[in-house]
Amino acid sequence: MFETRPKRTQDKYRFELRKEGEVDAYVVSFQDDTGDRAQCSCKGWVFRRQDCKHCKMCRAEFFTATTRRAAPTQTPTARALPAQARALPAAQVREDQLALPGMDELSELTKKLNETRAAYKAKKIEVDAAQALFDTLRAELADLESTGHEIKNKIQKHLQKSKAA
Repeated sequence: MFETRPKRTQDKYRFELRKEGEVDAYVVSFQDDTGDRAQCSCKGWVFRRQDCKHCKMCRAEFFTATTRRAAPTQTPTARALPAQARALPAAQVREDQLALPGMDELSELTKKLNETRAAYKAKKIEVDAAQALFDTLRAELADLESTGHEIKNKIQKHLQKSKAA
């Protein structure tokens, strides 16, 4: 995340949030010095006009209850913001990007989620195969039962003929 120059006259602050490895960024802008009025370029904010997670994240990071940032006297240029989270590896460090707290946990949870999804898909394939086998066995059992009933009926008819004779 980094601060950029406000493009509209009513914006006081403007931030771009970008996930690692993605080109597209969400733009969060604040229209006041206290961080109360915010706008975001994500679909959640555009369609609902309610605070999205991006607005809440920027507000929590830059607008705290005890210390509010003063309005800039001139239009700010793109610059690095202080990072409170982990340091990125040297290959991923950018001067204009802020490492947000909790991104490590988020990437670990995403990795676990993908592993769980893969395990679920594998188990679902196994369950579907077992269900198909069960259906086949059920059909064979029904055939055997009908054959057994036919044989039983033939034996009973044969016994009745033997008793009658």
